[in-house]
Amino acid sequence: MAEFVDARTGKRYLPGDGNNIDPPLTEEQFERLKKSGCLKDGTESSGSTAAISDKSPLEVMTVAELQQLAAYNKIDLGDAKKKPDLITAIEAALAAKNLRVNGPTIGEFVAAGYKASAYPPGGYALKSSQDEIDAAIAAEKAQST
Repeated sequence: MAEFVDARTGKRYLPGDGNNIDPPLTEEQFERLKKSGCLKDGTESSGSTAAISDKSPLEVMTVAELQQLAAYNKIDLGDAKKKPDLITAIEAALAAKNLRVNGPTIGEFVAAGYKASAYPPGGYALKSSQDEIDAAIAAEKAQST
């Protein structure tokens, strides 16, 4: 789902590489990466060739989630109300900004050990509201003082 670096090997994995992780992940590593939004539930920790959904991340989102994503990223949806139209509008806007949608929320990002102030990861669209981001950054600052 999202790009990550295997701490054991230093190898970078891109979205869709979940079945090609070598050496295979332990259950603990798999659960941590799944929780942080880097791997989908359908990805096997054993490195097997389990099927990963062929659907784009936008296709598996609800209309409400698509509208929320558009709002977080200041995407004008125009008259789009139906899911296919929302997906088309969001894909076009994100492509124009060179952003991918399959990154983590601020909570997932922080849970994976990254600083809230570094959110979102480079090249990814926002998946959290500005209020959520601001709260995470405030919590980070409070912990560092």
